[in-house]
Amino acid sequence: MTRASGTERNDAETRDRRLRGLVAHAYERVPFHRERFDRAGLRPADVRGIADLARLPVMEKADLLDRPIEEIVARGTRPSTLVSTMTSGYSGEPLVVHRSRAEQALWARSWLRDLLAAGLRRGDRVASVFVHREGRPDGIALLNGLGLVDERMIDCCLDPVEILAELRRTPPTFLRGLPSVIERVAGLVTDHDRPRLRPRVVWLSGEVVTPMARARIESAFGAPVHDAYGTHEVGLIASDCRAAGLKHLGRPDLIVEVVAGAVPTAPDTGEIVVTALSFSTAPFIRYRLTDSVTPGPYGCPCGHPGATLARIEGRTIDYFELPDGRAIHPYRILAPLLGAAPWIRQYQLVQEAPDRIVLRHVPLEGAGPPSGQELREAAAAMLGPDVRFEIEAVPRIGTAEGGKPRPIVRA
Repeated sequence: MTRASGTERNDAETRDRRLRGLVAHAYERVPFHRERFDRAGLRPADVRGIADLARLPVMEKADLLDRPIEEIVARGTRPSTLVSTMTSGYSGEPLVVHRSRAEQALWARSWLRDLLAAGLRRGDRVASVFVHREGRPDGIALLNGLGLVDERMIDCCLDPVEILAELRRTPPTFLRGLPSVIERVAGLVTDHDRPRLRPRVVWLSGEVVTPMARARIESAFGAPVHDAYGTHEVGLIASDCRAAGLKHLGRPDLIVEVVAGAVPTAPDTGEIVVTALSFSTAPFIRYRLTDSVTPGPYGCPCGHPGATLARIEGRTIDYFELPDGRAIHPYRILAPLLGAAPWIRQYQLVQEAPDRIVLRHVPLEGAGPPSGQELREAAAAMLGPDVRFEIEAVPRIGTAEGGKPRPIVRA
């Protein structure tokens, strides 16, 4: 076993100290976490450092969905001072995340550091192909406001032909977006486009990048792909290593575990569980994500000294093919529906046939009656007369093999 260096020991001691402080704060000031600790028979003094973290119960998104804000944020916090934003909801369970303004800035900087490491430069023309509400808060908006980059938002829900037309209109030097959308656009790029549509890098996030998608995008745009892995809740988690084909972990304010059940695993596939040391307003302590991962070696061949991930098995979204020949991204259906339906606790959007799409949902406890007719009318206007859109209330949403939720299904 390699002996830890003085720097590594100091870093570990700092993280242990920060973890002790976060755990004590959560127990003393956040009712939700005090309840968790008491139920597990633990006190803050029982968690001396990362080695004791596995004694704590795993925190699920579902645990937070029915909780009022005063139970999940620290006592004494004024809601008017918070930045409260909803997760994309494309995991199947939309969640409102509460952060202080300082925490929001830290969250944004985690993404910005990765963008800069990927090759973002002053003066870049940036094309951001995301759902509009997801694309703004990750750091580029600040650079854009200062005039350091020129960012242009392109709605990923547009037809890929329209997205390509936007890219042709103003060719970006830095292209970023959702993998499934950028891959569709890549399939439309012509030989005439290639000399002009050559960004320095294509930065992807929000979905799994398959090897086939990576190769197709790199070939179409003549640029390397950089894949960033993170979540709305805690920010960037892992970042591409082009040299070794791995993903680097190592944010000093983020503890990442790979677990089977609630127990950290050996280097086999498991689920990601994160603890965010910098977020104390509404703490995430042993928060389970819905992605399975395979850990890589500790110490990347490129020289990165920390832990790595070899593979991520997360969401991979595909388009729905409609009877009239259109291909529509599920986000185009979901974005307006989720915004108009705060009574949805969990959902599954299923294309059962080319002409039939069903939104199954579990209602939020205590929510008012659903306005299903309004949603049907909105979906009908989008999908056209040849597609039936139906809404079904169900007691629970089934999972795929391995227990993972499948929020979007093509039957």
